[in-house]
Amino acid sequence: MKRAGFTLAELLIALTLTAFAMAIVAEGVRRSLDFQSRIDAARSEREIMQAGLAAFRSRVERLLPVTPPDSDAGAGEPTSANAEVDEVEAAQTSEGQSSSILFVGQPNQMRFIATDPGYPSTPGLYEYRISVTTMDDDADNPEPLNQLILSRRPMLDLETFGETRAGQEDWVLLTTRAMPELSYSENGSAWQGNWSSRENYPAFVQLDFDSENLPPLIVPLAHAAPVETEDGSTGTETTQ
Repeated sequence: MKRAGFTLAELLIALTLTAFAMAIVAEGVRRSLDFQSRIDAARSEREIMQAGLAAFRSRVERLLPVTPPDSDAGAGEPTSANAEVDEVEAAQTSEGQSSSILFVGQPNQMRFIATDPGYPSTPGLYEYRISVTTMDDDADNPEPLNQLILSRRPMLDLETFGETRAGQEDWVLLTTRAMPELSYSENGSAWQGNWSSRENYPAFVQLDFDSENLPPLIVPLAHAAPVETEDGSTGTETTQ
């Protein structure tokens, strides 16, 4: 007679092989989901980075060469109670310059006057400040995070340029482990961390992250005509 069914040993072997196969399939699915999650996170981070850089570029391109009403008088008086602005104004006075563009450029911050077209805010002149700050260290992550912050307030009185007053709004444009640094140039090639001229503002502003994964963003200011750089190319904006 033929034997019907399976022995206990055969069933155990079949169950073991089935469990082993299911474990292999489950591990493959888990790795696939983890890989997709990393891709989505990288895509989201890149989109946030691009949005922040676009906001940076759009604000800088609206910069205006504004001077205080009394700057042509040559009195040499600082126009702001802000120490950083006053220091630049004092250097300008010592050089005997009579006009003073409302612009401050430093490696960790930039202040300037720009227009806002309106909706959703009120159209008019605004003082913008783009600054770099380092967040508090995290015990679980010793490498600090750096933020690029955009601040804005209505410019009702040009003599208050550089002051921190009520009505200022702040937005975080970027959060990155690379350290953002600002620099300025007249021709798109010779970059300087501190913009010293008070008669004019730079033709190019560069946002450099000192990272191989994040190339620098170079923005030509709206008033500047194309300038031939030292390598013979015309200075243009470098996008990410």
